Order: sequence, then C-alpha cells, then structure tokens
Amino acid sequence: MAKPAAYASVATLDEFLKIMLKAYPDVTVAIANMTDGSSDPYKGFHHFTTTSKITTVNIRQYGIVYQVNRSSNIRDTSGYERYVTAVVDDIEMQHDETVVTYRLFDDMWHPWVTIPL
Repeated sequence: MAKPAAYASVATLDEFLKIMLKAYPDVTVAIANMTDGSSDPYKGFHHFTTTSKITTVNIRQYGIVYQVNRSSNIRDTSGYERYVTAVVDDIEMQHDETVVTYRLFDDMWHPWVTIPL
C-alpha cells in the first residue's frame, strides 16, 4: 500500500504517531481512524507499520493502555491489512493523566515515548 500524499513529508512511524496522536484529544478517536480500513490515517499507519516491521503498538492515555496489532485470521500467516484493538491495562492511579505515550514492538518492547503537547 502506497503512502498517502497527506503524509509525504513523514519518514518514520514515530513521526507519524506523533502527528496522529497529537491531533486528537482522545486517543480512541485516533486509534479508530488508524484502523478503519480505508481512510488516509489507516493507509499511513499501515504503510509505516509494515515498512518498519512493527506488529504491535501500545498507546496510553488516562491510565488506559490500548494495544493495536496487525493480525490475520488465516492460520500460520502474519497479519497484513487487518488491525485489532484491545485494552490491555487500566492503571487507576493515572486516570487524570492526559499525556499520551506509546511504545512499539518488533522483537522486543521499545521504551515508552511521550507525545509533546
């Protein structure tokens, strides 16, 4: 899938996530747009995750950690264009924390990255 023209100046998945997650005050809207299957944010997200060989992204806001991963319903194959989102953690002590952070997984979890406001 080709990179959408809207993201022509974006070179990496990190840059893309910093743009997408900063643009939305609620990460659930950003996640929905990045996984809807047809929009430019979806096409950009898919392009950058596949070229970076990233299969899973954790995104945290208000103490809730969302996991977005590429998946496939075909046994013994890697996912390609389908994304699944799930809540994997809910940290009650951070429910008032508006800062958005994310981390990437390829062969290991990378450190959390904070989106500058």
